[in-house]
Amino acid sequence: MVEIYLSLGSNIKPKELYLNKAIIELKSIINIKKVSSLYSSTPIGYKTKNNFLNLAIKAEANIKPKILLKFIKDIESQLGRVKSEIYTDRTIDIDIIFFGAEIVNSKDLIIPHPSAHQRRFVLEPIMEIDKDLIFPGSNNKIIDLLDKLKNQKIKKIKNFDIENI
Repeated sequence: MVEIYLSLGSNIKPKELYLNKAIIELKSIINIKKVSSLYSSTPIGYKTKNNFLNLAIKAEANIKPKILLKFIKDIESQLGRVKSEIYTDRTIDIDIIFFGAEIVNSKDLIIPHPSAHQRRFVLEPIMEIDKDLIFPGSNNKIIDLLDKLKNQKIKKIKNFDIENI
């Protein structure tokens, strides 16, 4: 079994419903151990008035990274995600942030996620789950990386209860 960290986000209503549906689908292929609180964040990389709802998941699975990626892309498609070459609003976005200590660098998949260390909306929910986690491929604790992202604002909205979905 490998320990996996995922980041989920939605900025098209009903945001929380899309997150819940994605988690229900993910539970069929991975063993979800912890889910962070829900956070609100402003989009990075494009302009929109639709803030994101974000959360992180810690899970275990006996699966290859590319199989998980295919499953994630299927979930995103089922939930109405429109693939685009540019950043746009989306019903659901699911990113593989960490896959154990594996480093993957292929055309289709890069792990750790190449932008994770630059995104507070990814790191803060992960830190809530595991405050001592070391960013794979570096000696940096997540909390140390967050210190560099103080200008990015996110807000904890509420605790997430996986038992209620």
